[in-house]
Amino acid sequence: MGRRDDQRIAAAERRRQLRSLAASLSVDREQQGCGREIRRGQPGSPLEVLTMKVWCHRIWVCPLCGFSAAGKRAATLESRLRHWTDQGGVAALLTLCQSHRLDDPLTDLWSHLEHGWTALTRGSGWLTVRKTYGIRGYQRITEVVHNPRTGWSPHIHAVLFMDNGTELDGLSTAVGTRFTRGINTSGGWAQVGLQDIRSVARGTERRLAQYLLKGTTEYVSRDGSRTPMAVLGRLHDTHHGRELWEEFSAAVSPSIRRKQIACSQKLDRLRPPYPLAAPTPW
Repeated sequence: MGRRDDQRIAAAERRRQLRSLAASLSVDREQQGCGREIRRGQPGSPLEVLTMKVWCHRIWVCPLCGFSAAGKRAATLESRLRHWTDQGGVAALLTLCQSHRLDDPLTDLWSHLEHGWTALTRGSGWLTVRKTYGIRGYQRITEVVHNPRTGWSPHIHAVLFMDNGTELDGLSTAVGTRFTRGINTSGGWAQVGLQDIRSVARGTERRLAQYLLKGTTEYVSRDGSRTPMAVLGRLHDTHHGRELWEEFSAAVSPSIRRKQIACSQKLDRLRPPYPLAAPTPW
């Protein structure tokens, strides 16, 4: 085996260790039993001797299911982006955030964020924005990180599938105004000027998709911001940060059902209005 094989084996073992820790801290039976083997058939049936593994699919709090989901969803997003841009469409990345302090509870910030997204995407005003700027569809990814200096930061990345990308400044203001109004009305605080939108360059689809779907894996950014799985990793290594993990686990409990990804209707059926012409044969 080579060095890369050793790294993959070590990473897989790390995820199993973190899965065991997360399960030991959880009261959710499905998460506690994630990865166990069960018989496929009833006693006496031909399938009795066969076994299968069952998974909890709690991607926010299970290192194994979170890692698996990140890979699959990144591949799906990459495929969507390539399909759209190959036909002549344009993609843009919208990032929506809010102000937060070290002691702000995660549940409050997440609630403000959801109010902001609802204010953005509901009503005739949103239909006008989509028509004016040629937004044909979107894929929204919710990400949560924690920084030891600034606290929790739930935020939204939205990939916009557009007819063209010539009016991004105007779109940024229109979208930011609607989003921040929802945040501020719900009791949070956000500023139009802090919302960000930028074009997605062709050839960067894979890197972008992997970056946007890292939120359910163990990742630490340069400024020290950690994904929840990285918070769990620190708890495993140092025995510090249990209160952060418990706060996050409570915020994504099965009764709340937080979604990591949401897409506009019929996203995979989109067709650009002016597809690229087929190359002229020699």
